[in-house]
Amino acid sequence: CNYSNYLYNPDLPVNWDDVFSIESYVDEADCCPICLMPFSVPRATKCGHIFCYPCIMYYLRQQEDEWVKCPMCGEYFDSLSLRPVRILHAKAPIRESNPCTMELVARNRGVVNGFSASLDNIDTYLNNPFPLADSPEQVTQFCHLLRYSPQYELKNLEHDLNDIDASLASMNSAGEVLLLGALQVIKEDIQGKIQTIQAFLQVHPNSIPLTVSSLHPIDSDVLLYYSCPSHLSYHLHPFTLKCLRSQYGDYSDLPPTITSTVVQIDDVEVASGSAAKDPTLHHFPSFAPIHYVELDIRPLLCGRLDERLWKEMKNRETERRRIQRLMKREERKIGVTLVVCCHE
Repeated sequence: CNYSNYLYNPDLPVNWDDVFSIESYVDEADCCPICLMPFSVPRATKCGHIFCYPCIMYYLRQQEDEWVKCPMCGEYFDSLSLRPVRILHAKAPIRESNPCTMELVARNRGVVNGFSASLDNIDTYLNNPFPLADSPEQVTQFCHLLRYSPQYELKNLEHDLNDIDASLASMNSAGEVLLLGALQVIKEDIQGKIQTIQAFLQVHPNSIPLTVSSLHPIDSDVLLYYSCPSHLSYHLHPFTLKCLRSQYGDYSDLPPTITSTVVQIDDVEVASGSAAKDPTLHHFPSFAPIHYVELDIRPLLCGRLDERLWKEMKNRETERRRIQRLMKREERKIGVTLVVCCHE
């Protein structure tokens, strides 16, 4: 596919036919909506819902038509439109009054993929911003698009095969027979794919797709900003960044990681059109929800804060306390109203 279009245009919807697989952060409590158990060989529909492969295949076979409605939203899909999913377990959610660690990210303007500024060979990745999907996590953690490789597919298929074997053993010991047939068919299919890829890699052991460095001129304007690895839509609040800049000066002198207590989270929406966007948000599509995280700046200071910024920080603290008092007052009113209504 012409993947360079996606790499340099976040507003271009990705054609589902161009997607090989998905990597998705999920909470540990999340489960398959059909069997209500942890995901086993997860697969995603085009509408974005994730199911166990045996569960969704059993659901498909119970229908009379090739195209069926998604059990969650009613969008139509078929078996060929399912995509493998690699489950990434998300870290603790970012909440006010909790500690939060952010990393300094470097990204070329106009490119959707960013990289940790602490990487030793950061310039290499900035000049070729489309890493392989099986690259180290330190490389891919701030990327939105990754590049397929047969080694990556083989690793995921071997993981799926282990999941299938564990599910078969569990069902046999429990005497469950409902999905045994589907599991066996899926296992044979996965084993066949593994043999095909292994045979291919024996002939082409160093098979790696071409890089994209020559497909599009790279903008040398490098942007630096703070973000969370497993919460890519959470960025450091502009006020906290302004305070850090007053202490450290140039962006290149900022610390690679910062940790402090979250004092406020502002929910915003990315403006439409690249000209109206905050430059550090160019890698998000228009109207995407973004969360600005304001951290307690005092533990991050390396000197005395500028008097103007110190006054602004105090004003922000005063405004937060005022809003908290108003919310508590409203909660008490609601509590009194509920008591009266229940009494009546």
